[in-house]
Amino acid sequence: MPITLPPTTRRDWLKQATLAGAGLFSTKLHAATDAESSESWLLFSDTHVSEDLNLEARGACMAKHLEQAVREALTRSNEKPFGLMVNGDCAYKDGQPGDYSALVELLRPIREAGIPIHLTLGNHDHRENFLASCGSLDTSLLEEKKPVAHKHVAVVGSALANWVLNGHPELDPNTSNSASGDVVIGYIYDPSNLGESLNLGDPSLYNSVRVLVRRNSIRNGSILHKFATIFGNSSADLGATATATFKDGVVGYKVTDKTGNADLLPLALQKDYWAGLLDWSLSTGDNYAYDPATGAVTAGHDGIPELNLFPGAGSGQLPPGNFGTVDIGSPNNSAADLSRQIRYGISADDLAYFGGELNLGSDGVLPLNGDTGLTASIKDDLISILGQPRAIPIFSTVSGPGNNSVFNVVGFVGIRIMNVRLTGAMKSKEVVIQPAYVVDDAVITAAGAGSSYFVYEPVHLTR
Repeated sequence: MPITLPPTTRRDWLKQATLAGAGLFSTKLHAATDAESSESWLLFSDTHVSEDLNLEARGACMAKHLEQAVREALTRSNEKPFGLMVNGDCAYKDGQPGDYSALVELLRPIREAGIPIHLTLGNHDHRENFLASCGSLDTSLLEEKKPVAHKHVAVVGSALANWVLNGHPELDPNTSNSASGDVVIGYIYDPSNLGESLNLGDPSLYNSVRVLVRRNSIRNGSILHKFATIFGNSSADLGATATATFKDGVVGYKVTDKTGNADLLPLALQKDYWAGLLDWSLSTGDNYAYDPATGAVTAGHDGIPELNLFPGAGSGQLPPGNFGTVDIGSPNNSAADLSRQIRYGISADDLAYFGGELNLGSDGVLPLNGDTGLTASIKDDLISILGQPRAIPIFSTVSGPGNNSVFNVVGFVGIRIMNVRLTGAMKSKEVVIQPAYVVDDAVITAAGAGSSYFVYEPVHLTR
């Protein structure tokens, strides 16, 4: 149960004391705003203060320990701490009202220094006595929307959060990728299976990174205790681990109000030509360069293979039947629909035709109606997304003539358009693409699916 003790001056303290403690505590959060305030925090834990300030237990007087900690906190640095956290077990044994009155008095110099204090209660505290002893609360504040349902939670804002001695923990880069290292890269087949361990076997499959931050004799030093020394505990070793994973294996798309439109173009490429692009065997060369810093595309070279999608008989053009525009939505999609989808992506209304999701079937195939040609009316639309990463479907086979064609889509690949020329002589027309990484939160992924390339779901914490 977090409660905030806002900063005060000595005059404020005397005034509030005459009002029998009314208003000393608040559920509103405060942070030090003084220009000299640093980004560091103070952390006190298990203060166990008694109403009897001279009480000793197990050879130690907790009130005197706290007085010393307060003095050190205010004199050890020229910078004012951002705030103080008192982490539970404020009272000596069972939360007597006088214990909390004594605690507030001992912490008074912190408040007078303009430093807010945030307190939580532990198993040695008594919530009702705590609130009753420390003054009345503005109960209307308790009715505000809580960050966590059915819990008394406070959110404390800070420019920097480093809760262990305000230090910046060091990590070993682990260049050998040892399984026991601080930073480990590996593969997780099914991120939803929390029992699956990180597999370091095949680097070509790596999709996850695990980070271990530790305070022990190996790294960053053990955490030294202040109050716990009276129990014979001088230090503690701690560690925290987190794993982040990106998902590939894209098998479809679903658009929601959280994802925005899908970055998927209604242009389809035959899968063998995609494979030939990747190994340069069917590439039309490297005639355009993409600048990652500016997003600009210029004539030149960037070492990435390119392919001209335009279907025709000209040199470097795709033989007919290896490209087409597909209807992602109603089979009656118009040129206006193609234009909108190229510029703004695939919408939820488009996917409504498929029941809300565009998905490869259980056999790995998704039939889409389309047209084996390419209309010049979308020239300006394609130019408007020049250099931007987008996904396109790849298909295995196509059947039917012209705008009655059916494309058997088997996956999705990431590309960027490098040049568009759809006017002039037929043999000089081109829509040049190169492979590109696409990250889209509208994708649907499946563990082990391997039919899509360069298209990923955003990185998420999975462990």
